[in-house]
Amino acid sequence: MTYKNPVIEELQAFGDEVIKKHPHYKDEVVGLLELCISEIEEGSACQHEVNLCWHDLEELMNTKTKI
Repeated sequence: MTYKNPVIEELQAFGDEVIKKHPHYKDEVVGLLELCISEIEEGSACQHEVNLCWHDLEELMNTKTKI
């Protein structure tokens, strides 16, 4: 999925990096990215949704890698 917005493109690149390092979390990462884009398309503020998603991706990595 691609989106013509530099902020979202950066988020997607970060998501790709997470998947590359932790391929077993691909479904979770893709789900978070899809939710973010869906919320933006429904009218939520882009930067706010991207920040939330970025935080969730970081939390996913931090929580899952400590187990």
